[in-house]
Amino acid sequence: MATMGEGDDALSRFEEATRNAQRLQLDTLRAILDRNAAAGYLQRHLPGGSLGADADASSFRCLVPLSSYHDYADLIHRIADGSESPSALSLDPLLCFFYSSGTSTMSPKMIPYFESNLAKASSNLSHQTSSALLQRLFPPRKSINKVLWFLYAGKVIETNGGFRAMPASAFPFQNKRSSTTPLLSMCVSPPAVVLGSDSYQQMYCHLLCGLRCSGSIDAIRAPYASGLIRAIHLLESKWEQLCNDIEFGFVCPELISDSSMREAVEELLGGPRPEIAKAIRGFCGKGQWQGILRELWPEARYIACVTTGSMEQYYPKLSYYAGDIPILCGDYFSSECSVGINMDRLSPPESTSFVIIPSAAYFEFLPFRPESPLVANETVDISGVEIGELYEIVVTTYRGLYRYRLGDIVKVVGFHNSSPKVKFVTRAPKNSSEIFTERDLMLAMENFQLMLNENEMGEVVEYAGYLDSDSKQEHLVVFVEIIKSCKEWIDSDCVERCCQLIEGCLGSVYKVRRASGSLGCLEVAIVRPGSFEDPSRIVVVLCLVPRNTMAILDGNLSGKSSWRLKSVVTVALTLLTSSQAILIVWSKRAGKYEYSVTTANFSVEALKCALSLAALSRIWKTQGVTEDNRLTTSFDEVKVYPIPAALYLVKNLLQYYIFAYVDAPAYQILKNLNIISTGVLYRIILKKKLSEVQWAAFILLCAGCTTAQLNPSSDHVLQTPFQGWIMAIIMALLSGFAGVYTEAIIKKRPSRNINVQNFWLYVFGMLFNIFAIFTQDFDAVMNKGFFHGYSFITVCMILNHALSGIAVSMVMKYADNIVKVYSTSVAMLLTAIVSVFLFGFHLSLAFFLGSTVVSVAVYLHSIGKPQR
Repeated sequence: MATMGEGDDALSRFEEATRNAQRLQLDTLRAILDRNAAAGYLQRHLPGGSLGADADASSFRCLVPLSSYHDYADLIHRIADGSESPSALSLDPLLCFFYSSGTSTMSPKMIPYFESNLAKASSNLSHQTSSALLQRLFPPRKSINKVLWFLYAGKVIETNGGFRAMPASAFPFQNKRSSTTPLLSMCVSPPAVVLGSDSYQQMYCHLLCGLRCSGSIDAIRAPYASGLIRAIHLLESKWEQLCNDIEFGFVCPELISDSSMREAVEELLGGPRPEIAKAIRGFCGKGQWQGILRELWPEARYIACVTTGSMEQYYPKLSYYAGDIPILCGDYFSSECSVGINMDRLSPPESTSFVIIPSAAYFEFLPFRPESPLVANETVDISGVEIGELYEIVVTTYRGLYRYRLGDIVKVVGFHNSSPKVKFVTRAPKNSSEIFTERDLMLAMENFQLMLNENEMGEVVEYAGYLDSDSKQEHLVVFVEIIKSCKEWIDSDCVERCCQLIEGCLGSVYKVRRASGSLGCLEVAIVRPGSFEDPSRIVVVLCLVPRNTMAILDGNLSGKSSWRLKSVVTVALTLLTSSQAILIVWSKRAGKYEYSVTTANFSVEALKCALSLAALSRIWKTQGVTEDNRLTTSFDEVKVYPIPAALYLVKNLLQYYIFAYVDAPAYQILKNLNIISTGVLYRIILKKKLSEVQWAAFILLCAGCTTAQLNPSSDHVLQTPFQGWIMAIIMALLSGFAGVYTEAIIKKRPSRNINVQNFWLYVFGMLFNIFAIFTQDFDAVMNKGFFHGYSFITVCMILNHALSGIAVSMVMKYADNIVKVYSTSVAMLLTAIVSVFLFGFHLSLAFFLGSTVVSVAVYLHSIGKPQR
């Protein structure tokens, strides 16, 4: 950071530069051409390699065409791979590449960074001016001088040509030719955290260091507002663990596996600090997050991050968390070059403007008309812009980009001396037929967030959209990262509303192409938290596609293929559901089980565990091991699974013994009682409201179950004896309680991979089954063997139980809840018909009417969800 004297000098030089903007612009262009006239790119356009000493800017604009990143991409990639000389773009030494976030195209751009002395001088002026403006507002303090800076400077990759590639924000910390000590000394986090390679662990450690040293934090900074919001969300979810780490002076190894990072942070913690942990618990434990940043960091004087452009949407939320701490918007810097200085740091995003830096590059301005984009081809220079007009910025840089369109649309709102003041408006369309703009998508996401708020379904952290031309039918894909997301996305009506809401905000070009059928249906891809940290490895956890579409985009399935897939999973679930009871009864010999039911139950759990592990292995291969799919053995991780595992054990064993009192059709009917128990337990434990239709469905379900069991040809009113009813009710209660408990576990950490949670549930199921084997069938297993009495039917029964859960998951992914209800209803009838031939079951009118009533009740319950 510049000293006060250096800051005043920088401001004076900046004022001088803006007073002579036009002259300085011509000097900048001549300096660039003098240095790089022999570069391969310019050689193709400038006869003789130079314009000559007397050439003006108009000759340059006439001879060198406008360009975009697309025009440089192949050349840049060849340079990165080592198959092309860097002199194709610049004669200066190539230091590294900057890669952009890539959220606009879902593929990062690679911008070459050449060591240009001219560029370095201009860059120094830009940063010194920026620092001086900040120091005028907030003069340095001696004792309170640390910044909670959410920096992630360790993501450096090496190209095939041996060059390093990194985000532009990482370069000051990775540049071996300059000292990083001043910058690192400002950060409260130790260098091991700043230079770490795992953004989640870095973010956690930044928070931990900032909380430990809360009294010395002068400012809170992040490159972008979205990153700061993500950090606050992590604070909301992990504040208890952060307090534990501070209280005991140790960093949780399950969260921070990087040993160097953990050791550096533990050294900063300086041992147990229970008094700090107690204070933090006092603030966070209230559950009131408005103004939390001021509560936790009382000495912080400002928050600094980019809040303009697509980041503007995060400003209200950031203000909510900040309280009375002012939020400062940064300067207009891009990976390609510095562009403008924000002279009024305290202005809100909607009125933030930037003064063009005349020495940063040679600037041109391409007139932009929203009603007819890309009509203009003639640019104007810095002296030709008009207040109130829109332009796309075009730059010629010291580092090998010539008449390069930045892709930003700005509005000229005034002048600072003779240099234009511009306000960022939006990203430029790539062509006249582009189907959506950045503004369209921002409006869509604002409305989408309102829908999420109404349904308490999470909060949008970041998003990006692009046109997928590689699928069978071209279509728009919108990637959205949501925190606190839950399984309610399975509701097909909600998916329909979500997609309709987003499509309604898109422009006329999109709507015309959708109506004509030349554009496929919208795909909304909910991505794993943290995916936008590295768009090249983005992980989709849930894909939202409307049902009434001509194509399923996931897997490029046509409408016909979609119908076939839905039919397959529907038939599979129906057959598995109906055969479950039949196989259990059929596996008996002379009314008894010749095998040990505990070993059969163990085999089911072992098979399901193996399937979960296989699914995890596939995920690890394709996505890598992450915090959300890692198998950990910590007590906090596994302590929640024994209870549901024990409940499922008792319920699963009872389903074998209940057939001493009921037949297969009766079991299929009575099994629906768990809908009632689950619904009531949802209301009691999870406080979920039930609609009047659902309560009516419960009554109807009881009536249907009773009707189906009427016995007109006997003195007993009901076919099923009292013991059978008691066992059915106990099974329903156990199933309901275990299901509600398991859902509570899942929703406590919604981002956790479901296969990890299933794996631990099945592991404890296996352990409890081993205990059951020892207490119930130990002698039989020891004397006759584990698999004694097993037959082909027994093996089929075990496979049926293991695969039923997968079939339900497939239905929920590729069909909908109505299909599940249909399968349940058909299964009741199918079980009865098959039992007539296999077991001599008598299909009575009472059974037919009762099963019909049960089917109607199940359907009413499924559609009767309360509207929120």
